[in-house]
Amino acid sequence: MVEAEAVVVAAAAVAEVGKMIRKYCFIIFLCLFGVMAGVAEARSLYWDKIGVEIFVERDGSFKVIEELHYIFDGAWNGGIRNINTDKLNEIEFLELWEGDKQYQRGDIENVGAYETYNSGSDFVIKWRSRLPGDPPYAATPKTFKLVYVVKGGLNYSSDYDELYWQAIFSDRDGVVKRGEVTVHLPEPLADNSLAFLYSQADNAHWYKIDNQSFRFTADNISAGALFEVKVDFPKGIVAKVGRSFGKQKFSFLWAFMLPLLVFAGMWRIYLRYGRDQDYPEPAQLPTAPPDDLPPAMAGLIVDEQVDSKEITATIVDLARRGYINIVEFPGTFFGWGKKYEFTLIKEPSNLLAFEMKVIKGLFGQPRVGDQTDTTEMSGKFYKHVSGINKAITDRAMELGFFEAEPLSVILKYVFIGLPVTILGFVLMFFAGWDFALFMIVWYGLFSGVPAFVMIKSAREGNWLMALFMSVFVIIGTSVVFGGFLFPSLFVGLPFFSLFCYNIFISGLVIMCFAPAMPRKTLIGTKEKVLWQAFKKYLNDKKATGGDLEALLPYAIALGVTGNFLERFAGQGMAAVGWYSSTVGGGVGSFGQAFSGGSSGGAGAGRSFDAAGFSSSMNSMVSSVSGSMGSPSSGGGGGGGGGGGGGGGGGGW
Repeated sequence: MVEAEAVVVAAAAVAEVGKMIRKYCFIIFLCLFGVMAGVAEARSLYWDKIGVEIFVERDGSFKVIEELHYIFDGAWNGGIRNINTDKLNEIEFLELWEGDKQYQRGDIENVGAYETYNSGSDFVIKWRSRLPGDPPYAATPKTFKLVYVVKGGLNYSSDYDELYWQAIFSDRDGVVKRGEVTVHLPEPLADNSLAFLYSQADNAHWYKIDNQSFRFTADNISAGALFEVKVDFPKGIVAKVGRSFGKQKFSFLWAFMLPLLVFAGMWRIYLRYGRDQDYPEPAQLPTAPPDDLPPAMAGLIVDEQVDSKEITATIVDLARRGYINIVEFPGTFFGWGKKYEFTLIKEPSNLLAFEMKVIKGLFGQPRVGDQTDTTEMSGKFYKHVSGINKAITDRAMELGFFEAEPLSVILKYVFIGLPVTILGFVLMFFAGWDFALFMIVWYGLFSGVPAFVMIKSAREGNWLMALFMSVFVIIGTSVVFGGFLFPSLFVGLPFFSLFCYNIFISGLVIMCFAPAMPRKTLIGTKEKVLWQAFKKYLNDKKATGGDLEALLPYAIALGVTGNFLERFAGQGMAAVGWYSSTVGGGVGSFGQAFSGGSSGGAGAGRSFDAAGFSSSMNSMVSSVSGSMGSPSSGGGGGGGGGGGGGGGGGGW
């Protein structure tokens, strides 16, 4: 007893200590958070003025002199300026000054030093004006002058040449109290020259100093706001400079070389490890199942995957064999939302493993007389779907149809391609979110998904669907490729953007091959050829003969229910005893005679309505399929943004 009490006391002490630790950890976290917040708020900056002078040269380059009038407050080390190079060839940086002191290129651990480097599509200048141990700035003014030359930054059209430049960078956290940009052209212009200012600032306007110079001004340019200048001038004043075609040609070829190499590699892998062995098609279409494979197995062997139609076909096949009775109930809203009730009417025995799993998925521990419906299924059946799918696949493996489990093969290539695609997509956000969004939406919807369906349809022998999907693949790919071809050759894209695109497309190529990679054995190939031929027979509306009840589960599993049922319209056939409907009256089966006569009310004697039965079957397939998913849970102008340069700036 004493020992027990000691244990209780010790446990209580441990619990109390745990509470104290959590309490103090929480306090420490709050303190650290407060310290970090204080650090974040301890420094700030803005620009009292940014003055920019641009000298357009006759050789097609232009020299830029930026005067950045900082107001530093806090422990800033110096300044940083990044210039976007998407729409130019290169930046040649010349000088950096603070007042009359010229900074030197070198190790920025020292005051008065700067460094330049490329980061993605940006050219970056970074400099130090204060050592970490020095007193923090206190609303201290600092003026830095940056001098650089832009090469390949002008635009050329058939009627005029153009300077279009984001002179005051928008990627900044602080306000610019006063912005002033002056553009000097190589020679005086006639009065018909044009200038434009795109700005989201106060009192933004421009004026002509003389026939050779223009000035653009604005006040209170808020953080993130644009300030772009545009001057159009007659052709012939400056030399035309191309977009570094040799470099871009290399970049363009690089952008498409890796995906092409990946495609060639995947094609080689497919030919060696994925393509089925050849087997001759039968001379005539079989009019009966080629062998005794159950419907779900036939569906798997044709499309190499298990989905809702195989499970629905199994339910119908079990009903046909006398294990289940199915009743259709009308929808509550103008016939919409039909419900289907399933009753176990025979003790389940001598069933395959996956068939028994379907029974248990419907009825739990099955007993004759148990009932369920599609509404109830939606809350529980989804838990059994993966087990049923695996049991069907395991049966196919037992029969020696596949060299490896199809789903595992598909997932292997998806899990190889998906991280590559995600990596490319994430990197594209560093190149530009709009670029990334365009790629994921356009190529994903209009090329990636259709390509997946196209390859899958071709594997199933559904050449009409494959041809239809190929149209989307061609259009989507052409737009994307064309969208890169034009700017790569005539405008210029940064290497980093092309590199990201390269990675993104390569991952998609790998994933598009995934559905084609499961490989059948010779036995499996023979089965596929025979069952594909039988599918063509079932899908032929003009074909005659066949036992509706016996063949219906195969039509569902092979995805040809509609055309298969149409062939029985007006034919005299026995009733489908395992399926009845309350639509239009009391409970009754779909006809005793199936002779095409008039309806005499519910119950025996109703005529067979092929269209109605087809609609009911399709509705049931949809309803059952929906039940297999998990439940849901509850002066200046506007515009602009097209100019070169820009980028960002601030402190560090």
